[in-house]
Amino acid sequence: MRSHRPPEGCITPAKIVDDHQWLVKHLTPLMQAGRTLAEFDTELPAKELPSYDRGPWTGLKLIALKYYLPAYLNILAKRTHVGYVDFFAGPGLNRIGERRVPLPGSPLIPVVIREASPERFFHHYFVCEQDEEYCEALTARMENFLDRRARMTSFYGDANEFVGRLPRLVREMGIGHCLVFVDPEGLEWAWDSMTELVSHVSCDVIVNFPSSGLQRISTRPDTRATIGRFLGRGEQDLPASVNEEWALQVYRENLANLGKDISTEIRITDYGAYHYDLIPAVSSTISGSPWFKTFLELRDRVHRLHGEILNMVAQQIDGVLGTIV
Repeated sequence: MRSHRPPEGCITPAKIVDDHQWLVKHLTPLMQAGRTLAEFDTELPAKELPSYDRGPWTGLKLIALKYYLPAYLNILAKRTHVGYVDFFAGPGLNRIGERRVPLPGSPLIPVVIREASPERFFHHYFVCEQDEEYCEALTARMENFLDRRARMTSFYGDANEFVGRLPRLVREMGIGHCLVFVDPEGLEWAWDSMTELVSHVSCDVIVNFPSSGLQRISTRPDTRATIGRFLGRGEQDLPASVNEEWALQVYRENLANLGKDISTEIRITDYGAYHYDLIPAVSSTISGSPWFKTFLELRDRVHRLHGEILNMVAQQIDGVLGTIV
């Protein structure tokens, strides 16, 4: 089987002011990598591997993660061996929108898109997925594309269980710091798990916070305990209706109590009321986090965009839709 590997090298970003150009710049490599992953799938003798199919707004989340990776690697990987942790990793390939445009999933982005200096890379990948078919697909994709200098640990099971095993694995692999991506489909990630993670693993965390859905389900008796578990509050301490502003504030305060600085939330949205917030939580320092400027720039870009704009730009990149000058 032919090995599909992205070229080595460091991309020096040019200054881009126009939002359309910025989106093209960051979406194009994701689409190219997605096509490479899809091509790999066609060469497998087994059945078709699954993908994670969602709306085009998912592309904005993946762009946000891709945007942050070079900043993290160029600073942290210079100081120590770094690891990448994805607790809800999925199958490794996303297909977005009605055209099912292939894009790499969150655990594959740092594997197939390399925009940091060549000597700055993740030495170990720790990925967790509780869907067996997804886990098998993710492992096959990652093993084919993984940097020869890196290793991976794949865990099939509950993220809230895997977090208890992670500190020992990180020590055994000689990892000094981790970038952790927490992207549950709903409210599966317990606050106790976040506390355990931050207390025992030196890390920065990016959390996908399900903002718009909380208030709608918060008055249902069967979900209030789950919301409390997610937010780290007793069911009796929740207001009658849990609005997203209150919930975000609680989560920010909880992270601050764990020694994490929050520079901003990055809202991912589409037409209508649907949205969620990416929360970057980084270690507090006396001089302030070097990441804050990166996150603020990213926030300002993403907040001017939404899923349908990304869908149109994806069609332009594919030549399906002309560009309006």
